[in-house]
Amino acid sequence: MKTIAILCLVAVSVGFFRYANENARPVHKAIELRLVEHPEFIPQANDVRLVSSGFDNLLADFYWLSAIQYVGANALSAEYKRYLYEMLNLVTDLNPAFTTPYEVGLLLLPDINPQVEHFTKTEQDKNVLKAVWLGEKGIKTSCDAEKIKNILAEPELAKVWTDPAYRNPCKNSMIPYYLAYVEYYNLKHADKASDYYRIAAAGEDAPTGARIMSAIMKGKSGGREKSILMFLSIAESLDAKNGKADLCRQFSGEMRDILVRAFASDDQGEIPSQFIRQVEEARKNATAGLDEKVEAGNMDAMCTTYLGKAVRELNLEYITRKDRAFVAKTDKQVDDAKQLYELGGIDYLPKDFQKLDGDLEIIYFKEDGVWDYAGGKY
Repeated sequence: MKTIAILCLVAVSVGFFRYANENARPVHKAIELRLVEHPEFIPQANDVRLVSSGFDNLLADFYWLSAIQYVGANALSAEYKRYLYEMLNLVTDLNPAFTTPYEVGLLLLPDINPQVEHFTKTEQDKNVLKAVWLGEKGIKTSCDAEKIKNILAEPELAKVWTDPAYRNPCKNSMIPYYLAYVEYYNLKHADKASDYYRIAAAGEDAPTGARIMSAIMKGKSGGREKSILMFLSIAESLDAKNGKADLCRQFSGEMRDILVRAFASDDQGEIPSQFIRQVEEARKNATAGLDEKVEAGNMDAMCTTYLGKAVRELNLEYITRKDRAFVAKTDKQVDDAKQLYELGGIDYLPKDFQKLDGDLEIIYFKEDGVWDYAGGKY
């Protein structure tokens, strides 16, 4: 009898749910249409919950579909940006565990196409901030705050993705990954970008590039000593893949001992050019010993790559300090390292080992007062 009663109760519950759902469908369709045509009337999450009867996730799905339709209907002019944040914010209020809306907001809101968009500079800047708000909300609702705290405090970058204690701090690693991109490329916050790339790097579903970008961003934020240590840490973490475990660890350790000497004293002091020559010679010896063959697509798995990147960070620090002294002495500004060399600001021009397609090489240049490197020609 007890079993029959339970079955009857289940049958009645299922019937009631189907009845409620079918009767609610026209209402939800009306909401969908109204939202797509008149997104300025987006309700608040608390108001929606009053009529959701506990089916917050179901309503979140409806609002999500409306947001997708709204984007599609306004894609060519990008007018969807006017209310996209509010729509995605509502969806994630109703279902915080639904991570795709955070990704969509981070990808669409900051992107700018001047050929079709007619937003003012103020409106564009606000859209970037809205993307960041969504990203930060995604971090708060879908990531482990304690793990993140420990990841950011970990001095060895390689441990972030090799130590199980740090693994998968976020349900969706693309949220911190895209947030890092926005923080740097839209807001020029290199330090924040480095932190978010580091968080993303701990996720098993994250692009391996997050590891590299965390180190690069640390350098761009002015923390070049930390950036150097990060690159060397990455090199050591590649041991198992390149079959040169002992050699890579040995050379990374030697390079670490040499490179950090430049930061042992006051960072305002100049770095002697002779020291830069010695570092480059040490890098050549290390890479010759590794004897890694460069093949298409395998650069990110090579110990040599990260030894080279560490040296580039030191070169940037060398050039930055020399340029600072040169400007103070002559009041002259230069655009790249070759100009600085020709005017006597440096007596050694770093030449990178890596040659690129089309006779390009790694050059060092100054943009908005900050030294960086890229592929090009002097």
